[in-house]
Amino acid sequence: MGNSGSFKKGHVPWNKGLKGCFGARRTSFKKGNLPHNTRKIYSERLSKEGYIEIKVGLNRWISKHRYIWEEHYRKEVPKGKVVIFLDGNNRNFEIENLKLISRGALLILNRRYRHITKDKELMRSCVDLSELIISLKKKERNKNETT
Repeated sequence: MGNSGSFKKGHVPWNKGLKGCFGARRTSFKKGNLPHNTRKIYSERLSKEGYIEIKVGLNRWISKHRYIWEEHYRKEVPKGKVVIFLDGNNRNFEIENLKLISRGALLILNRRYRHITKDKELMRSCVDLSELIISLKKKERNKNETT
């Protein structure tokens, strides 16, 4: 009949008991070894959204504008806050162009004032106005809860 192409009963495969493709040796991947294409700390890359990111640790990247803000003020960006570009140019990393705002204010900016992103002074006043709207809504909510 010849060779049917199937395994005979009781056949033991050649790679039984081996892990991996061809039984990688225990010393193939040593702890601490990094691939040759690993980026150095503080190297930059471009994200999918168009922002420049900086490598600050092993497999840890943060936005460059956030990194610059944190280095200048010597503290981390608080939870619930974001750093924005006042002139709308995400390549202008001057500290005067970076502003820390709440996510609620960012929501108002993106909904109401998204067309005012080129003028830095006008954007600064829109940020202040949106922060004021947020604080007024919080006071109104607290007032309604107490009554």
